[in-house]
Amino acid sequence: MALNGHRIGDRALSTRLNNSELVSAGWISGAVALLWIPVAMSAGMFADDLILSAWVSKTSWTTILSGEAGPFILYMLYWKALLPLNPENPFQIAHVFTGILHGIHCGILYLLFRTFLTRKQALLCALAASVYRSGSEALVWAAAINDVLIGMLTALTVFLWAKGKTDRNYRWLSLLPYTIALTAKPSAAGIPGICLAWTLFMETNGPVRIRLRSILAPAGAMGVLGALCGANAYLRPGYWAPIYPRELPHGDLFTRMGEALSRGFIFFSPETLYESRATGYASLAICLILLLVPSGKVRAGLLWAVCIQIVPVAVSAAAGSRYGYPATGGFICATAGIVEAVASSRLMQGNRRRQLISAAIALWMALSVLFLAWDVRCRITWGKLYAETRQLLHRHRREIESAATITSVRLPRILPYWQIIEYDFGIKPPYNLNAGQCPGDGTPCLVFRREFPVSIRTSYIRGDEWPFVEWGEKP
Repeated sequence: MALNGHRIGDRALSTRLNNSELVSAGWISGAVALLWIPVAMSAGMFADDLILSAWVSKTSWTTILSGEAGPFILYMLYWKALLPLNPENPFQIAHVFTGILHGIHCGILYLLFRTFLTRKQALLCALAASVYRSGSEALVWAAAINDVLIGMLTALTVFLWAKGKTDRNYRWLSLLPYTIALTAKPSAAGIPGICLAWTLFMETNGPVRIRLRSILAPAGAMGVLGALCGANAYLRPGYWAPIYPRELPHGDLFTRMGEALSRGFIFFSPETLYESRATGYASLAICLILLLVPSGKVRAGLLWAVCIQIVPVAVSAAAGSRYGYPATGGFICATAGIVEAVASSRLMQGNRRRQLISAAIALWMALSVLFLAWDVRCRITWGKLYAETRQLLHRHRREIESAATITSVRLPRILPYWQIIEYDFGIKPPYNLNAGQCPGDGTPCLVFRREFPVSIRTSYIRGDEWPFVEWGEKP
């Protein structure tokens, strides 16, 4: 059975999808959403959830719509609308929408994969997307819903662009989700590169010169919109001004892009490996070699992963794993192309071919689910740490509100507790972070356990009952 989607006997595929495919996509979306909503809601709160809530609570609708508060317009509008529903814990409702968007994303990817794969193959790829561990951080971090939204809109844009192969009106229609994506996050400016790669490597209707000429107008419109969005983000960063540097790219772009790509293909997640220059350059070298594989899926998929991550990687100090969520479709498309290339090799013949491919896919899915579960449990632990810290701060609220300085000892990098104080108490007192010891003069002091994060995470998973953070010195 061919994987190229051009000739597979009585199951020939095209970009025209019937109602049964839409129904299948709906079932996939619903099932994935029902699976992920309770998982995401169990995660709790993370670093940006409350600081984002503090920003939007003091910002008017008109200021957000004008872009003065920052280029993440749709993102901030969504959070501001969400805030009145549960002001104390807005992230709880946000998790519901994260699960819904993830389900829709997987349904759209199914429709996209159906344009060049059989129904079973497309279903398998969509299921793989539902448990793909590269974007696990985006799925259980409420404030990272922006990456989930961008992932869904990217898949929709590419799907409409792919349908434009037979009806050019779809090329222009793809501008709608693309424009919405730009108002949510400037990293969507990389989507035109994905569409260009799709035309070059996934479409075979005529010479390259003719294909490029046919997309010149809609692709040019995309490019202009993306450039305007990028200029606006650079000139009017708003609340994000202290976060993003004025000089771009920030740091070693090639190394961090390699780190971002490695997250898409490596299942285990030691940060020391991801953040090493050797891993970054090795990942880039491997991807360049893979581009030599005569497979449109591999080339289009890898360029998808690069284009949608290039902006956040360029402007951030680290290649966050949540940036990989919008690249899920690209990673899986490239994986499908690699499987096709291996299956068509001389080493894979007869029954052995089918058995080895089935075993490889089963192993891939098992590893993905295993390490996805580990990632989710790890981030649920973060939520518990925030909840414990928040409870402790509320028990000592009077002391905090009257204090001249707040001290913390052994503060974990992932727990900026001052965001809780700013949002819940509405104050910004001076802080003495990572002090060697409490001052001993009666001023507020938080002492965090030295063993974080490994033993803390393990103990929470086991259900051990002991504090992660204490008030003042231990007795």
